[in-house]
This record gives sequence, structure tokens and C-alpha cells, in this order.
Amino acid sequence: MPAIDLTRYLSECELNYLRLMRLSPVDLTNKEEESSFLQFALENAQTQYAQLSMNITRQAPYTTMLSLCCTFMGSPMFLSQALQGISVLEFDVRLYHDAHVLEIMGFQGDYCIQPSYVYPNKRMHQTDEKLQQQILLRLCLQCALKDALAIESPWQP
Repeated sequence: MPAIDLTRYLSECELNYLRLMRLSPVDLTNKEEESSFLQFALENAQTQYAQLSMNITRQAPYTTMLSLCCTFMGSPMFLSQALQGISVLEFDVRLYHDAHVLEIMGFQGDYCIQPSYVYPNKRMHQTDEKLQQQILLRLCLQCALKDALAIESPWQP
């Protein structure tokens, strides 16, 4: 198995946790919050290029499970040319509030992601697939922090 760059991976997990906490209008660490849904329009120069939805699926004293879905209208500007055909990105994430990290539990419906893979492999995962998913989530969250406008939010800040 290839070596895992654990420092870089955990750094991405911590920074994505902070980005998501900053984006959310409610305190996700509060387990009293009811399961809720939030939707953002991502706009650049008054042109909507994506929609980001967040749904709290489960809460416990030290963790929160969220479903994140980013739907693109046209070509996502921040994705490489190899990913230009993607119109929807779906992440299922767990926030660990005591450790301040975000772990991607599922991506595009795949819940069996290993920390590293021998390449090539049957599913054509990258050798550092979990890190690559964190980087992709980082790009989505950075765009949301820069360009998001809440369009549907029952959450009260």
C-alpha cells in the first residue's frame, strides 16, 4: 500500500471543518438543533453557477452528520477539465466537534473508501482517494464562502 500523508490529510479535515462551521448559520455543535435543511445559491457577477444544500441527518453530543449536495449550472469553474462533465457532487460528512475535524463518510454514494489504494485498481480510485475527496470538498466550500447567498433556510442564526 502507498504511504498516507497523514499530516496533510488531517490538515484538510480540520480546515474543512472550520469552513463548514463558518458557512453554517447555526451552531452545529448544539445537539438541540433539529434536523434541518439549508440551501445556498452560488453566484458570481449576478449569475448563479451552482446550488449548495446542507441537510443535518444525525446529531450526537460530539458529532453531527450532514449531507452536502452541490449542483452545478453549466461547467464548474474550479474543477479541472477532467471533471467538467460532473453536474452534481454529493458528500456525506461527519463533524467531530471535540476534535474539530470533518471526515467524508461517503462520496457520490460510495461509502467504502480506503485510506489508500494500489494503483491501478478496479474502481480506478486515486492512491490518496480520501485526501482527493477532502480537496474537492475544500474547493466547494471555498466557493460557497465566497459566493453563497442563502435561498432557503429554516435555521435561525
